[in-house]
Amino acid sequence: MRRYLFALLLIASPAVVQAGTITVSGQGAVSAVPDIASISMGVTHEAKDAIDAMDAVAEGINYMIGSLKMAEIMPTDMQTSQVSLNPVWTYSERTKSSKVTGFLATVTLRVTLRDLDTMGDVLTRVVSEGGNQFHGMTLGVEDSSAMEVEARQLAVADAMDTAHQLATAAGVKIIGVVSISEGGNASYPVARMADMAMASESMQIAAGETSVTQSVTMVFETE
Repeated sequence: MRRYLFALLLIASPAVVQAGTITVSGQGAVSAVPDIASISMGVTHEAKDAIDAMDAVAEGINYMIGSLKMAEIMPTDMQTSQVSLNPVWTYSERTKSSKVTGFLATVTLRVTLRDLDTMGDVLTRVVSEGGNQFHGMTLGVEDSSAMEVEARQLAVADAMDTAHQLATAAGVKIIGVVSISEGGNASYPVARMADMAMASESMQIAAGETSVTQSVTMVFETE
C-alpha cells in the first residue's frame, strides 16, 4: 500500500476585507514517494556518410529496444521521441571556410519504468547494449488523483482557517461562503528528484518524494 505524507502549507495568505465580505487564498500540499519514472535515452553516432550514420543508430536503438524487452519493459511503455540527422561542419584555418566532414545521427527513446527498484539494472543494461545518450529522468506518481483531492481539501481548510482568524481579529462573524475558485495545481519534487550513484555494476536511485499542491480563493460573507 502506498503511504502518503500529508502536509498543510500554512503560508501567509493574501486577504481582502470589504464591507460584508472577507476574501482569502489557501494552499495545500500532499507528498508521496514516487512509483513511476520517465527516462529519456538513446543512441548517437557520427560517420562520414549520412547513410552509415543512420544505419549505426538504427542498429544501436534496435539492440536497446531488444534489451528493454528482455528486462520486461512493455512495448507500450517505449516510444521513439526524436530522430535526427545533422551535418558536421569543420572549419579550416587554411581556407578560412567550413565544409561538411560528416553526419551526426541520433535516435531518442522515452521509456516509462513502473518498477523503480529495477532502474539501475535497466540503465546498466541499456549502456551495455550501445546506448550512449541519457537526457534525463523525471519521477512521479502514476495515479495522483487521490493526492489532488487531499491537497484541494487542505487548501480549502487553510483558507477557512485564515478567514476565521481575520474575522475574529476584526470582531465580525462569518455566516457563509459567497464564492470559491480554484487556482490550479502543480506537481514538484521534494528535496532531490533523483540521486544517482555508481554502485558496483549498477546504479542506486534515491526516489525522494514528489508533491502535489492545490490553491483556492474563497469569499466569505460576514456580519
